[in-house]
Amino acid sequence: MSFKTRCGILREMRYLVVFAVLILLAGAGDAAAQNPVRVRVGDHDDYSRVVFDWGARVGYTLDASTPGKLTVKFEKGAKPESMPTASGNVLGVEMISADPLQFTLTIPAGSRTRDFLAGDRVVIDVYDAAGAQQVEQPKAEPQQQIEAPPASPVTPAPAAQAPAAASPVAAAPSWPEQLGTNEVAVGDPAEQSPPDDSELEGPANAPQGEIKRKEATKPNVITLTSTTAYGMAVFELNGQIWLINDLPDQVMSPQVNGPDAAHFRPFESADLEGGRAFRTKILPGVPMRAQGGGLVWRILISDEKSKQVPVLPLREEVADGQIRSGKIIWPFSAPGKLLTITDPVSGAEVTVVTVKSAKQYAGPAMEYVDFRTLESAAGIAIVPKVDDLEVKVTAKGVEISRPGGLALTSETAVAAAFAAAQRKREKEGQPDTKRVFDFQNWQMGGVDALVQNNSIIMAGLNGLEDTAKVEGVMTLAKMYLANAQGSEALGFLAYVADELPALAENPQFIALHAAAEALDWKSEEAFAGFSAESLDEFEEIGYWKAFVLADLGDWVQAADFLPASMETFYEYPENIFNRMAPVLAEVALRDGNVKQADKILKVIEENKQSLFMSQASALDYLKGESARQRGKADETKKLWEPLTVGKDDLYRAKAGLALTRLQVEKKELTPEKSVDNLERLRYAWRGDELEAQIGYWLGRTYFDIGQYSKGLTIMRESAVLAEGGDLGARINAEMTEEFANLFIGPKLEEVSPLDAAALYEEFAPLLPAGPQSDKVVQRLAERLVQGDLLARAGDLLVKQIENRLTGIEAYEVTTRLAAIYLLDGQAKKALKAVDTAEQKLKALPPEQQTLTRLREVALLRARAISREGRPDQALALLKDLEKTPDTNRLRADIAWNAAYWDDAAEALEDVIIDQNISLTRPLDPEDTTLVLHRAVALNLASDRIALANMREKYSDPMAQTDKARIFEVITRPRQSATLADRETLMGIVSEVDLFADFLKSYKSVQFPSN
Repeated sequence: MSFKTRCGILREMRYLVVFAVLILLAGAGDAAAQNPVRVRVGDHDDYSRVVFDWGARVGYTLDASTPGKLTVKFEKGAKPESMPTASGNVLGVEMISADPLQFTLTIPAGSRTRDFLAGDRVVIDVYDAAGAQQVEQPKAEPQQQIEAPPASPVTPAPAAQAPAAASPVAAAPSWPEQLGTNEVAVGDPAEQSPPDDSELEGPANAPQGEIKRKEATKPNVITLTSTTAYGMAVFELNGQIWLINDLPDQVMSPQVNGPDAAHFRPFESADLEGGRAFRTKILPGVPMRAQGGGLVWRILISDEKSKQVPVLPLREEVADGQIRSGKIIWPFSAPGKLLTITDPVSGAEVTVVTVKSAKQYAGPAMEYVDFRTLESAAGIAIVPKVDDLEVKVTAKGVEISRPGGLALTSETAVAAAFAAAQRKREKEGQPDTKRVFDFQNWQMGGVDALVQNNSIIMAGLNGLEDTAKVEGVMTLAKMYLANAQGSEALGFLAYVADELPALAENPQFIALHAAAEALDWKSEEAFAGFSAESLDEFEEIGYWKAFVLADLGDWVQAADFLPASMETFYEYPENIFNRMAPVLAEVALRDGNVKQADKILKVIEENKQSLFMSQASALDYLKGESARQRGKADETKKLWEPLTVGKDDLYRAKAGLALTRLQVEKKELTPEKSVDNLERLRYAWRGDELEAQIGYWLGRTYFDIGQYSKGLTIMRESAVLAEGGDLGARINAEMTEEFANLFIGPKLEEVSPLDAAALYEEFAPLLPAGPQSDKVVQRLAERLVQGDLLARAGDLLVKQIENRLTGIEAYEVTTRLAAIYLLDGQAKKALKAVDTAEQKLKALPPEQQTLTRLREVALLRARAISREGRPDQALALLKDLEKTPDTNRLRADIAWNAAYWDDAAEALEDVIIDQNISLTRPLDPEDTTLVLHRAVALNLASDRIALANMREKYSDPMAQTDKARIFEVITRPRQSATLADRETLMGIVSEVDLFADFLKSYKSVQFPSN
């Protein structure tokens, strides 16, 4: 191709680029004016997704009250770019209004849905019916076994960094003022903005904030060309891609093509002494790599997996056992120039080494005691942490050293950290999730190197500027945190916060501080920190929220926060992973999510050799619980039985409780035997929720075997131990329910009246005021009357009448109270109760003031008056009443007790008539007594004629009873009465209470249900 032809092609390309930019700018201006919203519908394996892409965070509400319809209403108005077509589970999409913007989605009836914010997007998922059944796990069953008894992009900034020491390179220029206008705060590359113009994807059970970028059909390519060969360095800093070339006099500028080309424009540039720098925004979650070298360099930003591998560093002259020795060399085969740039955010100097070939690059960011390297796609970028760090280009490559040697971590630790970082980038089809913690890099050799690293860094702080000191202390804080030393990390972070108060609002600093609190068992403070809105976009914060909520006993909310994807968590260092993983597995099991729990347990099993005894015990216990939820009782017992006799006190108690409950459930253990097991466990573990759980189940078991007082007492003690948590609330609720059911149900007959009264007096505060409480009191009163504890029953009913009852129920309870007082011989109190009953009867509606109720009040009043010694008034009151069996009996009783024998005989005759006694059948005991009583009354009234008639009528029937001789004595013809006859008559007189049966009928009165 001729030079002329090439020039023509380049000219046409420039025209096309200019034309494309103009189109993009015009589109952007129109979009801004119309405030358009992109609405997309996509169909996935077991769900359909609707995405509303606003370009800015917006509030919304979702109404699912209408079956088969979802209505989403936004807080402001907008115009959709286009209306999407139905797809999968989204049967229809209809815009209701534009201001505010409102849509209705038609979906299959009964579908499970989920909605969440993902940066500037509102996402709604509609699941298949079958998928919903698989995702939703029943929660009641797992909780029966494991007891307790549901964002805007941020750009975190780390500590300020110290300026690097002078090195044999050109001085770093300052960036032009306008270059800093689009800067973001310092942070790890993975901690920047969420995906912007990409399609959202995710698994059906993905949690809020878990988003994936749909693979682009074409990569984004940044191209730099020159007629003279030159070297390049490409790295990430402050959420931006930096392109450094070492050919300052050559006229060149980056050209960008690809689906996200507009995202990268415009490039900012600045002259360096010895080179030139360009920078642009990163595309979050999408890796970059370099190609080419010499005259043409290409930076590919794409999900496509790269086969290139970075250049690994070598260590030379490292002496065993010495704190400082040796140097590090990146053996680049074609290193270029050494240049220096100044970080416009922190002011720290960054040493950059260019290379001639894209195959020469340092790769993932690495953390060392004396320096750190940035994520690099070409060459290497080094940020010193000390003033005397030396970086130079030699025949061997890029050499980094210090006078006296570097402080280097072990080869094993570096290799592990590098491998972890590399694995993160090699997940095909899974772009990096935004991360707030970089524990692998922060470990710096692990626990064994903590003391040595601490000494080195602390010694290097002397004489440094304040900002450099703060950065060194921040490094220490991260190091201790990454090694699960929460208390020490908190101390260093406190110093950093005092020196740089502005960091208190930095998202990464907030997360670091909360994680240190979590590892130091300050769970309430940690949860408050993790709840900062600026951390909402980081999925891994969900692991920590679930962890601390579990420690606080809030297992339900912990399950709500636990992300469905655990891949990021699996990359945590062993000392943090082993601490958190059993807790998160238990969260999943309590939520019934056995599948997720088993995945976590499998990873723990792979690291079993690194577990402490307590962690290994937790693993076996949770594996047993997983087996139990899967219905494999034999496997469960095989895992739990060794724990019940193991050395770990906690899991000896937990497994003992769980195994006892399982055996009771399987009918392999009687309740009485389970009481013995639980009593032993009660003293095996003290002082936290587990003790409350054991006490709770022990109390319930005592209650089930009829030891109600002991059961309620132990449950009450357990509720106090678990106060403020879900278990405490559950125990209190169950105590109230069991207590009420005991008194309202048939079990009350199994409790003696005295024990029932004692139970009520001790545990009455369990019952809140209301109909149920009223019914319990009335049932207790009935039980006390049955046991002749009449005074105590009366006292209970008085309080009910005075404070609680109204209407017909108040009347009925008051008449019963009067009867109880009469049975107890308290006539005055009975008469007062009758007065009250009469008042309550008159207050009822006319239709409820029946003759039966009026007669009932009159009978009780007559009895009370007679017992006060006023029989004449009592009989006068009864005179106007209809002669019913109850009236006749009361007349007979009053006359008999007043020794009005004529009246008594007359009334008893009416009672005998009411009984309709048959002379052709043997007399029953009651009939025998009535006949005998009337004979006595006639004898004492000296009515010999009537007495002779009774003798003639009843001699034969009475001769067949045990009262034959007495009847014979009382009714024989008149003659001088012997002393024996007189004593017999008086004995019979003293025993008579004909109205007692009427009063005793109140003992079995059933109160109406409230």
